[in-house]
Amino acid sequence: MSQIDVLYFPGDDRAEDASEVAKDVANAALARANEIVGSSHKFNWISENEDPRLTVGLRLWLRLKNQFDLPVLNENDARDKEVLNFILKSDITDIQAKYPKVQASDLAFIRDAAQSLLDMNVLVPSDGVLEALNRVGYSYKGATGTLSGKGTPASINVFIRQKLESDACVRDFKNVAPRKHKSVDVDMAVFVGCEGVTSESEHLVGTGYTDAKIITKKSAAVIQKAFEYAKAKGIDKVYVAEKGNILKESDNAFIDLAKAAEAETGVKMEYIIFDNFLQRITKNPDWFKVVVTSRFNGEEFLVPLAVAMFNEVEREDLGKDVGVFSRYVGKNIDYTKTKIDTRCYRQNNECFYIGEDKRTETESINFRRITRKMSENIIRYSLDDTLVRGAKRLFILYSPYLAGDKLFLQVGREIAREEKYKSIDVVFMTIGDYCWYTVHRPESVEGVVGTNLTMDFLTDAEASKIGGIGMMPSFNYTLETGIMVSEPGHGTAPDLQPNQINPGASIWAMAALLERMSDDLSGRITPDQKKTLAKAAELVYKATTQFYSAGQNLTGDLGGTGTTTGVGDGIKTILHSLQ
Repeated sequence: MSQIDVLYFPGDDRAEDASEVAKDVANAALARANEIVGSSHKFNWISENEDPRLTVGLRLWLRLKNQFDLPVLNENDARDKEVLNFILKSDITDIQAKYPKVQASDLAFIRDAAQSLLDMNVLVPSDGVLEALNRVGYSYKGATGTLSGKGTPASINVFIRQKLESDACVRDFKNVAPRKHKSVDVDMAVFVGCEGVTSESEHLVGTGYTDAKIITKKSAAVIQKAFEYAKAKGIDKVYVAEKGNILKESDNAFIDLAKAAEAETGVKMEYIIFDNFLQRITKNPDWFKVVVTSRFNGEEFLVPLAVAMFNEVEREDLGKDVGVFSRYVGKNIDYTKTKIDTRCYRQNNECFYIGEDKRTETESINFRRITRKMSENIIRYSLDDTLVRGAKRLFILYSPYLAGDKLFLQVGREIAREEKYKSIDVVFMTIGDYCWYTVHRPESVEGVVGTNLTMDFLTDAEASKIGGIGMMPSFNYTLETGIMVSEPGHGTAPDLQPNQINPGASIWAMAALLERMSDDLSGRITPDQKKTLAKAAELVYKATTQFYSAGQNLTGDLGGTGTTTGVGDGIKTILHSLQ
């Protein structure tokens, strides 16, 4: 029996439950595929059990804290550089004198983790993880948490994508699970500030950046308006919708200004990550009575989506140095019976995710970079994949105001004219126009491609239409090397009890990995293994679709009372009956 090596990162908190289910389903699918095809293969799951350096995310922090009593993060979840430097510079005798649980055999792992935290500000032992990813080529990764806020470890996902120079993040949205629609009344006030992303700034001159998001104290004016409005209306909370976990300078500066308004007015502030907010206004819009956000987030995404979904009953221009106020009323849209089968392609390592920022006495800045090479890679990949899928239409999204998006648009137009793609209806559409289209014509969207942050935002909104991010997988691919990292698109859901998280996204992600492995051209696996993997992927897709379509024993996010392992058992039962 031949082995197929796959790296396995279980993820944090409740995500591990879903990861184990996805792994069990993959094993069952491969076993069934062996029977059907007449082959004999098995997975060799390489994990932290075999190599502690493969421990990532909050699991790493907890291991350093609980197993070795190493306080690598302080009480504010920020790196403790004194502790990290001590670990790196001291010999084992001095380390054991201060931290007696550390053994000599653990030192390489601990120093690898400490160096990663110190240099790259991420909770991942860099050498172990990156060496394994490059060597094995295929990996499944459960959801890993990000400690939000300035001075805290950055996103593990972003780190891995950047280090692997991952070109494409592919997310599929299939509306297969039956569920009931609950109609709610919406009355939402939106305040959009005057500051946001710009392509015209002295900070961009002579650099390789295309755009920058700049926040100054000027944004305090629109925030103050939002809090005063809420207080006058007797509303006890203002939602501040920003992307502070990635745009650590600009968006966190906006959040800090909101904290000051909270202290002054007595109205509670609740920060919500912007992409999560976009999911919620299509799923639970009655949560939000007053929302404030910066210009790019508001003008490109929030306002167009709100206009598409609800009725605008008030609008006021608050002045060029303040922003715009709008109020929307209506009811949430019912997507429960809409046939959705959409594939979204996200450029994976540019835009604001380069992690480059700057702070002056008056400005908090995050820089954005869009290049021709990476734009070509993602656009060509999306067009090629559209051909393979047999799809007929692909939307290419852009902002008409930003230099980086103008380059993305130009590259898209050049490639789309090639003879190879003449059968595809390539639609070039602004982000704002697409917001209307995806609300009112979702069944017509077969594929859509855009820059990194654009698709990060829009895919969470797409997820709400299929029952939430518990059903959203992500597949990350590096064109040059063929390295694959597949993962659920959701967070770790630490608020859920064990065995409650929906494993749908994890299982779909595993299916995507098996499918792409079967088409891999790197030579890492044999033709016979590819044939069996293709059948295994087909079986997972069929069994998962059948299980969710039946609507029995679904998890709480889809309105059921089922369990994580119960979903896996149901899918495996179906698997055994498939041909």
